[in-house]
Amino acid sequence: MNFKISLLLTVLSPSVLFSQWTNVGFQNFYTPVIKEWNGNVIAPIRGADSKTYFYSSSNYGESWDSVGYVPASWIDDIAVNDDYLFSSLSWTCAGFCLPMPCIFRTDKNWIKSDTIYVKGFGVSNIFLHGTELFANIGNSYIHSTDFGNNWQTLTTIPASNGELHVIDSLIFLLTHTNPIFVSYDNGYNWELFNNSLPSYSNCVIKVDSILLFGGVYGIARFNNNLEWELMNVGIPDRFRVEILANSGNLIFASGMDTTFAHKILCSTNFGESWFSISKGLNIEPMDWIHSLLIQDHYLFVAASGIWRYDFSSLVDVEEKPISTSSFSLYQNYPNPFNPSTKIKYTVPCVGARCIVPVQLKVYDVLGNEIATLVNEYKPAGSYEVEFMSNSSKVENLPSGVYFYQLTEGSFIQTKKMLLLK
Repeated sequence: MNFKISLLLTVLSPSVLFSQWTNVGFQNFYTPVIKEWNGNVIAPIRGADSKTYFYSSSNYGESWDSVGYVPASWIDDIAVNDDYLFSSLSWTCAGFCLPMPCIFRTDKNWIKSDTIYVKGFGVSNIFLHGTELFANIGNSYIHSTDFGNNWQTLTTIPASNGELHVIDSLIFLLTHTNPIFVSYDNGYNWELFNNSLPSYSNCVIKVDSILLFGGVYGIARFNNNLEWELMNVGIPDRFRVEILANSGNLIFASGMDTTFAHKILCSTNFGESWFSISKGLNIEPMDWIHSLLIQDHYLFVAASGIWRYDFSSLVDVEEKPISTSSFSLYQNYPNPFNPSTKIKYTVPCVGARCIVPVQLKVYDVLGNEIATLVNEYKPAGSYEVEFMSNSSKVENLPSGVYFYQLTEGSFIQTKKMLLLK
């Protein structure tokens, strides 16, 4: 007699899928970006008098206060720290809009607004990495170590066509010709990170220790030094992902389909599958989603106006059973990891035996056994074990590729994982 083991599959209820969006201000006004600054939501709104006005909300967009302006009407991006707000003139406006300053700096009290960079090109993106300020000016990248008083050109950057993105202590250069480069020292030196994706990337985020990239190909997950994994279950064909954001394990992706309609997708399982939460987001078919912001349990979208989505209900899930009648060894999570990772596996009944001997071991690339995680009889069911690379039973392992292997009788399954310190 065959026995089947019931596993759990997380499925969102229809009421979650059809939650409604709320417009919280500035509908039909061009809103290029939205950020959080000193606990408040802040957004620049283009005025009709060659100025961009900044509005701040302390109550999740229920009301807005005008806090100041900069003397340029095509502000496209902002970067903030505790003391300053930096705003940049759109590259599409360069040479056509007056005045010509590219970057403005405003103190947190809006008492003083300075012009800190003036050139004939606009800025496609601007961001802070620690105490350094970076900007893409035309076909070059500049940075400042004193919050914009002085600027230097990044002369070692390997490509001029792309955007810079910060993940922890790393800076990624996502080029428009596919290759991805990474810098470990604030942009002074660069290494090729990967050039094997199907097309170029637009965005990157880190969820726990997993890197997710979005682009023309949809979503790709970086598993280790050798492999990419496309994570496009539920994503429409040829959907171009432009922005990624996350709140813990909850991931949001915005982009456009083949009709140029912009949509918001969501994943509750680390990108394994996606579903649309766009119903009720009433923006025009050709309108762009420019920016995403997460504050507490709200997702904010900047487009023609500001929209808000309460995603607290997305944790309200129901469990539906699926079944399996075979051994399964799953990819460890997180991967890459440091110092620990979790490995899941399932044990079925084998014929009439529902308690079987199981071994789960870790090996290095030379085949040397590093650790025995499981070596015992196991009842049929699903299990999870943690591997610690710095435990008392394991020597302090160096960074590199390792293998873990599940064995029961003639059944053997092996997967690889990456320790990245």
